[in-house]
Amino acid sequence: MKKLLTLAFMALAAAAATAGTTYFQYSIFSPGDVMIPWERNDVRGLRLNMPFGCNKAREKNPSVGSVVGVDFGFVGVTGGNMKGLELGGFNLVDSGESVGAQFGLVANRTKDVYGLQVAGLLNWNDNLAYGAQVGALNFNSEFTGAQFGLVDWTFGNMTGATLAFANVACNEFTGLSMGVFNYGLSKISGAQIGLLNVVSGASEGLQLGIVNASQHHLGVQVGLVNLNATGSIGFLPIVNVNFNR
Repeated sequence: MKKLLTLAFMALAAAAATAGTTYFQYSIFSPGDVMIPWERNDVRGLRLNMPFGCNKAREKNPSVGSVVGVDFGFVGVTGGNMKGLELGGFNLVDSGESVGAQFGLVANRTKDVYGLQVAGLLNWNDNLAYGAQVGALNFNSEFTGAQFGLVDWTFGNMTGATLAFANVACNEFTGLSMGVFNYGLSKISGAQIGLLNVVSGASEGLQLGIVNASQHHLGVQVGLVNLNATGSIGFLPIVNVNFNR
């Protein structure tokens, strides 16, 4: 009876795979294509990665690689777009975009993401990210939304709010940066709230902390030490105000 059920299950899975698309896929070891169905397809439904699933397209069939629905397992690699829910140890959307929610026990990595990312260790996005991130380490190129972690690091522009032990903005940042250490390499507009707030370039708005330092701050600094290198007054304790560009 069990053999008949297994054969019936395999037949249904194979029948569901039509024109490069399947509604269910079970992967054991995708580099060797040990999966049901026995080839890489677009998935519209459920993909199980036990332990490794990969839909990244090969040269012989470059059109496939996307997953729409639910992706569940230990390691899941998607070559195209992922739209829906991902639950796994490590979720990788290799070249497309992730739309929906990613929950990675260890890590999530995408090119573009629109939605929610939650990871035990790392969220890494190579291009655009819109939404919310929760993870120990959050690394992004361009980000719009909210970040929560131990280290939030944005290489490009960021708009929104970031709450972490350390927040690093390498390009323009607009919004709220709150943490023990807040650092801006280029331009910060909005508010930095933490023990140590440092901006190597220009900043506008509010700096609130024990030590506030900026190359040129336009606005208000509140802290024990307030440094504004090219402002009206270079140093003042407690409060330093400058509205001269």
